[in-house]
Amino acid sequence: MIIRDEQFRVTRGISKQYTRQGDSGKGVTYNNCPICSACLFVEPEAMPGVKIVKMGTVDDKDWLDQVGPPTKEIYCKNLWKWESGVSGAEQKQLA
Repeated sequence: MIIRDEQFRVTRGISKQYTRQGDSGKGVTYNNCPICSACLFVEPEAMPGVKIVKMGTVDDKDWLDQVGPPTKEIYCKNLWKWESGVSGAEQKQLA
């Protein structure tokens, strides 16, 4: 889920970060749990001002209700054949 920086905050802990080159050629910083290494959120240099939050890491239903449904999906080329994507969301193929 793409979240604007002003809507995002870490409420607990410090993530373990690493950066790699993304498909755009710019850096992508991954923020992982320092205990289990699950990816929590991503900071793409090519998309300044946003975080890409991994949905399975959010446990605050009220916050998700305030943010609202997804309006854009990226890397849709990676969807499983049986997936149709989010209804009404703009779908980007990317690389």
